[in-house]
Amino acid sequence: MRPPGRRPAILVVEDNTEARMLLEDFLSAPGRDYQVLTAADGHSALELFLQAGGTIDLVLLDVMLPDISGVEVCRRMKAHDSGRLVPVIMVTARGDTSSKVDGFEVGAQDYVTKPINYMELDARVRATLRQRAQTLELAEQSARKSPTDEELDHLLAQVNKLSTIGGMVSEVIHEINNPINGIMNYADILADGHVNAGEQVQELVRIIKSEARRISNLVDSILVFRREENGKTTLDVAEILDHVLILSRYQVKKEGIRVVLRYDSGHAHVLGIRGRLVQAFLNLIYNAVQALRDQDDRGRAKEIVVGIASPAGDEVVAFVRDNGPGIPKHLLEHVFEPDFTTKPPGEGTGLGLPIVERIARLHRGTVEVESEPGVFTEFRLRLPRAAGT
Repeated sequence: MRPPGRRPAILVVEDNTEARMLLEDFLSAPGRDYQVLTAADGHSALELFLQAGGTIDLVLLDVMLPDISGVEVCRRMKAHDSGRLVPVIMVTARGDTSSKVDGFEVGAQDYVTKPINYMELDARVRATLRQRAQTLELAEQSARKSPTDEELDHLLAQVNKLSTIGGMVSEVIHEINNPINGIMNYADILADGHVNAGEQVQELVRIIKSEARRISNLVDSILVFRREENGKTTLDVAEILDHVLILSRYQVKKEGIRVVLRYDSGHAHVLGIRGRLVQAFLNLIYNAVQALRDQDDRGRAKEIVVGIASPAGDEVVAFVRDNGPGIPKHLLEHVFEPDFTTKPPGEGTGLGLPIVERIARLHRGTVEVESEPGVFTEFRLRLPRAAGT
């Protein structure tokens, strides 16, 4: 674990002098104040990395370097014990899918594209460093003593939650960009005096206020998810699913996925912790998106069905179903095991589904999976119905 008071150390590897200086200035500016080391080529980066003796907390690594590729630099770093847990964010050209895949295969955790959006970079760096701190804390506790099931549940949930927030950051940035552009455009129209007084002005002001509310709602969605909630309250499962679909809307839209809602139950209330249930359903949605992204059948329309089954006695049954490639029968029994993942390196922590299972147990419920290879996969979360509903 990083000693208290020591600033996180970031190694920036970029051969372009101007770009390297801009990154160094940005990351060391007040409010971020990271320790920044820089290297202009792959061999210098490896030398600095090894000399640092495990004190590097994050590597921001350009793919295109003058001597050896950034992918090869990442592979060599990960081959050392001191580099195994150090996250690497690759910097690639827009549309360079091959380098992104190659980077994930050798252990990179994330990527940003050029030209760099510094707002997005800041969010990704913060999220990655938070996740690293949680990972180191978990490793330290495991080495020091055997944690209780409750402590392990909490730490695993926090690591997964931070990873999920990190994945949502880019989506929210894209969602916010649209209303911001609208506000700026309509404000310019008003400022330039290109409208008549009266009704036209009122209409533009109404649109600006509406777009501002969209931004506020998106920010509120993230804040609600981040907030740690301890007490259980009576919750409407349909409302939680609607909220989760708002959070995942950009990712679903980007992948060209059609979402079908199927709420067969009119009254689906449970006693639970809102933030934890949002986390569970987000994990299931992102799992479905990943499955559809990986499917080979490009001629079939991608679809996710999210719903609540017909009333089943004292249970509420919510489900997420995708028409992706499915899960082979021999792997079904392993999907809830920690660290088990079929995703490429760097695209998953292996904690998503185990966290769903733990959240289900926290709510005295269960989660189950059914799949037919080449046809569908469906996860069902069974929760006790709230008394009196």
